[in-house]
Amino acid sequence: MINLDAENRLFEHIPENLFSVFTGPLKELHADLLFLVYDLYQRSIYPLPKETIIDLFCEYLETAAIQDWPEEDDETGERDPDRSVRDRANLLFRKLDEAGWLDQEQHPDYSFRVSLPDHALALLDTLDKIRKGYRMEYRGRILSIYQNLTGEEGLSYVALQQAHEATAELIDGLKSLSHSIKKYTGELLKVKAPRDI
Repeated sequence: MINLDAENRLFEHIPENLFSVFTGPLKELHADLLFLVYDLYQRSIYPLPKETIIDLFCEYLETAAIQDWPEEDDETGERDPDRSVRDRANLLFRKLDEAGWLDQEQHPDYSFRVSLPDHALALLDTLDKIRKGYRMEYRGRILSIYQNLTGEEGLSYVALQQAHEATAELIDGLKSLSHSIKKYTGELLKVKAPRDI
């Protein structure tokens, strides 16, 4: 039986318009900016200063050739070709913040610090693996499971929990590999004849 209580509903845990930034002509721009924040966030142990992110967005906007920039301002509906790069960076920051990808907090010195909410961090981690073509290393997973179960702490709760999680990830990876074999075979056959393989 399917359990439909509030705890198991997706939009009880993530903002309703989270994926809105991946629609429309600026979806690539939004994704690039999110990955810039994600990469910076991965290298830091503290929340990021908002000004650092705005500067990063400005630098990106100055170097990127954006072809499909909207002719109209989202807020006023009027055309504003003279909007500065910093204004556009702030607009994009606000859009990502309102969609739920960023979480900003004001500090006592009136500065803002930005972090990635748990749901955004998990999604960006997955999207980053897709973007980079991540492939699981199966031997390392199997060795990790073996070491957790046979080491000195093999019967401890932590070792069993880690072995369980690594086994679940290994099974998911093997399922994914199994389902992807047809795709990889098709790609290989585009490049080589069956006889050459």
